Amino acid sequence: MARPRRPVADALAYAPMTTIPMGLVGSRMRAIAYSIYSVALYAGYALGPMYAGYVSTRLEPIFGHQSLRYALLSGSIFLIWAGVHFFFAA
Repeated sequence: MARPRRPVADALAYAPMTTIPMGLVGSRMRAIAYSIYSVALYAGYALGPMYAGYVSTRLEPIFGHQSLRYALLSGSIFLIWAGVHFFFAA
């Protein structure tokens, strides 16, 4: 059974990540800051599924039909990496 999406929780995480950089830069740099942020965000949207598929394919001989589970779990390393950077930026 699939877990339902929680759009309110997603919006609560997305809003601060968008507005904080806009408050840190000057008014003349907001467009550039948002474009850099958008490119990084969309690159993650594009590369995330490809990463999970590649890792799942590489782990399939070892874990069989459970390889997708471990491939998605390995993606959490990037979340920890991002969290550490958010911590040091605060």
